[in-house]
Amino acid sequence: MTPAYVDSHLRIKHQCRRAEIHRPPQGCPSGCTCGPRPPAERPVLKYFAVLPNYGQAAGRKQGGSREVVGYLQFVIDFWENLPNVVIFSQDDRTQLRPAPWGNLDILRPQLREWKKLWGPDRPLSRRSCMCDYLRENSYRQGNYYWYKSMSAMQERLMATNLSARSRTVTWPRAATFAASRFQIRAQPLWAFEQIHRVATVERACGSVGTLTWAHSMERLWLELFDERVPKAFRPASPGDRGLGACFGATCNLNQWAMDFRGNLERIEASIREAKAAGCTFRTGPELEVTGYSCEDSFLEADTLAHAWESLAALLASDLTDGILCDIGMPVMHRNVSYNCRVVLLNRRVVGVRPKVCLANDGNYREMRYFTPWFIDPTSPGYGALEQYYLPRIVRELTGQRTVPIGIFAALDTALAFETCEALFPSGRAIPAGGVYLYANQKGCDGGRLYFDGCAMAWVNGECVAQGSPFEGVQYPTDPVQTQYPNKVGSQFEGLDEVEVVVATVSLSDVRAFRASFIARSSQAASAASIPRVEVDFALTLPYADQLCSAPSRPSPPRLHSAMEEIALGPSGWLWDYLRRSGQRGYFLPLSGGADSSSTAALVAIMCQRVVEELGAGSERSRSRVLADVRRVTKRADYTPPDWRDLCGKVLVTCYMASEFSGAETRARAALLAEQIGCLHTSISIDGMRSAARSRMVMAYFMAQLMPWATDGDETTAGGSLLVLGSANVDEALRGYYTKYDCSAADLNPIGGVNKRDLKAFLEWAGRERGIGVLARVADAPPSAELTGAEGAQLDEEDMGMSYDELAALGYCRKVERCGPLSTFLKLRDRWADGRALTPSIRARGAAAPVTFDEQVAQKVKDFYFYHAINRHKMTTLTPSYHAESYSPDDNRFDLRPFLQNARFDEQFKAIDEAVAAAKAARGES
Repeated sequence: MTPAYVDSHLRIKHQCRRAEIHRPPQGCPSGCTCGPRPPAERPVLKYFAVLPNYGQAAGRKQGGSREVVGYLQFVIDFWENLPNVVIFSQDDRTQLRPAPWGNLDILRPQLREWKKLWGPDRPLSRRSCMCDYLRENSYRQGNYYWYKSMSAMQERLMATNLSARSRTVTWPRAATFAASRFQIRAQPLWAFEQIHRVATVERACGSVGTLTWAHSMERLWLELFDERVPKAFRPASPGDRGLGACFGATCNLNQWAMDFRGNLERIEASIREAKAAGCTFRTGPELEVTGYSCEDSFLEADTLAHAWESLAALLASDLTDGILCDIGMPVMHRNVSYNCRVVLLNRRVVGVRPKVCLANDGNYREMRYFTPWFIDPTSPGYGALEQYYLPRIVRELTGQRTVPIGIFAALDTALAFETCEALFPSGRAIPAGGVYLYANQKGCDGGRLYFDGCAMAWVNGECVAQGSPFEGVQYPTDPVQTQYPNKVGSQFEGLDEVEVVVATVSLSDVRAFRASFIARSSQAASAASIPRVEVDFALTLPYADQLCSAPSRPSPPRLHSAMEEIALGPSGWLWDYLRRSGQRGYFLPLSGGADSSSTAALVAIMCQRVVEELGAGSERSRSRVLADVRRVTKRADYTPPDWRDLCGKVLVTCYMASEFSGAETRARAALLAEQIGCLHTSISIDGMRSAARSRMVMAYFMAQLMPWATDGDETTAGGSLLVLGSANVDEALRGYYTKYDCSAADLNPIGGVNKRDLKAFLEWAGRERGIGVLARVADAPPSAELTGAEGAQLDEEDMGMSYDELAALGYCRKVERCGPLSTFLKLRDRWADGRALTPSIRARGAAAPVTFDEQVAQKVKDFYFYHAINRHKMTTLTPSYHAESYSPDDNRFDLRPFLQNARFDEQFKAIDEAVAAAKAARGES
C-alpha cells in the first residue's frame, strides 16, 4: 500500500506552516515562534541561499537545487525524527488561494483520509517542530560541513554521466505524494524517485537545470544510503539505546500448487503490505513460491526452474529494498532437493537455509521429494559455511555467483528458520525465550488439505499478534497496542488471499529474558559456535521511533470452537475449489437426512462468507471475490444482494425419491432448500431404481443438464456443476454405502467428519447461521430409506452398531493405533459404565453374546470384519476435506491393503482368550 494522498503543502521550504497539520490543540512548545502566517510572510530557510544552483531561466534562478535538495535535506536532517507522514508537493499546486492547477477542496478531504491511514499526530517537541529555535540552532548551513563539496560532486557527476543520459525522470501531471517515515527509511531509493517527480514539475525549471539538480540529488542520495558508495556522511545513530524495537511481518497466503504467477502476485502483495507498515523483516509460508501440495511435481526439474524464475522477478523489482524477506521454495544443491528458505535483501540473495526436520507422517510425505539438511559435526569441514551456486537467471540479475547456506546474523540480532516439523516440539524452546514469527498458507491449494492460516507472533512464550484462523473474522486489534490502526491487517480477513500480521517486538526484552536463566546462559556459553551468514542490515528501528513504538501486548491465542472449524474449513475449501475449477456451481442430491443437509449447510455458509467479504473485506479482497463470483455465475454485472440469492446461483439440489422415501424427509429437504435459497427439484427414480448405481448416473446427468435448463440466457447458460457427496467417516469405516452410487461425487466436504460431530454441527448451524430446519434434521433418526415403510429402516439397527460405537471403534483403530485385541481391551474399560450396546447382526439367537465382555468382543469382531470386507470401497471414495485425525482416507492418511483376511483368525482368537481369562478371574463358569 503506497499512499498517494495529497494535502495543502508540508511547507518544507518555509517556516513551520506545517504545524497546521501536525500541531495538537495545545499548540507548539513554549518559546516557539512558528505561528500561522500568510504565504507572503513566510521566510525561506537560510541555508537555501548557500546551496549550489545552476542555470537561469527568464531572469530567475532555477527551482532545482534551491528547492529540490531542500526536500531531500529535510529527510536527511530529520531522519531520526520524521513526522508520521511526510507530504512532498510542488509548491505551485498547493497555494492556499485557488489556482488553476490546484484544487484545495479536493486536497482537504485527502488529508482526512490520510489521518485515518496513518494514525494520530505525534506530540510536538523542540525536535518535531520546525520553528525559529530549531532553524537557528540546528537547521543551518554551519552545522553541515559537506555543503561546500556539493558543487564538486555535481561537476564530477556531470562530466561522466550527463552526456549519456538524455533525461533522468519522467514528467508526471500531478507532482505530489505522501509517505510514512517508515516507508522513507525502509525504501530510501523509492522515496528519492518520488521526490524527483515532485521537483521536475516546477514550472520554472529548464531542461539543463533539471538534469543538473537531478544528478546532484542522485549523487547525494547514493552518498548517504547506497551500500556500494563510500560514505561521506550518514545520519547519526543512537547506538544501542532503547528497547531494540523492530517491526516484523508474517502472513497467511492462499497459494495454489503450481500456480507460479498467482503465487508470486500474492507474495509481492504481502511484501508491499509489510513495507507499508514499516517492517524490516517479512516471513512467508513454507514452499510459498510453488505451493505446498505439488506432490510428485517436486521431482520435476521444471518446477525448480519456474521457482527460480519467480524469485528472479522479486529480485528484479524494488520490493526487497530495505526489508529482509524470507521466501519458501524448493532448491537443488549438489543434485539433492531441499525444502528451503531463501533470504533476500536489497535485490540480492543473502543466503539459503534448508529444512532440517521433514514432515513424513499422516498426510505428509516430504521425504518422498526432499532430503533433510544435515552436516556431520565430526567432519573436517564442520564450522565453515557451505556455498550454494546460484542458477544462471539469478547470477545474471544480481552479479552474485554463490551464497552461503546457514543461519543469519543481522547487525542487531540473529535469525534462524524452523519449518513445520521443527516447530512442533516447541516446549523445549519456550524457556529459552525468543521471537517466533509463524507463517502459514490458508485455503485449499489443490488437494484434500485445507490450510488454516492463523499466522502468529510470539515473544518469550506469549502471543503478541495473531491472524485469522480458518479465514474467519479477524479479532479486533487492541487500539493501544500500536499507533497504526492497520498494523495487523484489517478487522475482517474473511476470504482475502493475502493477510499480513505485523508485531512490534522488543529484542531487549528477549535478551533480558534469556539472561535471567543462569542455567540456559551457562549452556549457551559452553555451546559450540555455529557459523553464521553475516547480513549488513539492522532490524531495529531508529531510537526516536522506538520511543513512540510500544511493543505489541501479549494476549491469549484465539481459537475457533470445533463447530466453527467445521463451518469455516469445509466452506472455505468448497469456495476455493469452485472458483479455481472453472465450474458453474454445485449439484447435491438432498435426501433430507443429516449428511446431505450438512453438505447443503456448508454451501450456504460458503455463500454467507462470500457476501460478508463483499461487504466487509478489504478493497483488494472485495474486488477479487466479486470477479470470482461473476466468473462462476457467468454474469458480468452480477453483485449478490444477499447470500441466499448467491446460493440460488451456485447450488442446485434434488430429492431423489423412491417408493420407500418418507414424506418427512421430502418435506425437510424442501424446507432446507427454501431456507438457504438454492434451486431445488424432486424426481422419482423408481423406474430405474432396480438398475445398479442409478443415483450416481442421475446426479451426473442433472449436473450437466441443470445449467442449461435453468438459465434462459444463452450467453450465460452452459458449463457444468460439481457433484457433492455426503458420506461421513462412520459410513466409510463400516462400508455402509454402495460403491459408485450415492457415494460417488466430485467432492465430499464432510468425508472427514463423523456422525456425532455432524449432528452437533447441524444444531450449531441452525442456531448460529439462521437455518432453523437444521435442528429438525439433527433430531431425526438416521435412515437410508432403501427398504420397508417410512421409519422402518434405521441405519444403526441395519449396521448392528450405533454411530457413537463406530466413532469409538474408529478412534481406537486409527488415532490410538490399536489392532483388534487392543481395541477390545480399551473399549472393555471405557464402556464399563453399563451402557447398552447395539445388538449384533452377525451373532443372533443362540449365538448372541450374553456377558458384557462377550458383547464388547463381538462388537470389535463385527467392526473389523466389515471394515475388512468393505476396504476395497475406500480406494474409490470421493476426495474429501481432511478434518480429523480419525479420518479413514485411503489416499494418503490411512493406508491399508484393500484385500484383507476378514476372518482375523489369530486376532479374534486372542480376544476370545482374553474374554475367557476375565471370566475365570471372576469365578464364572
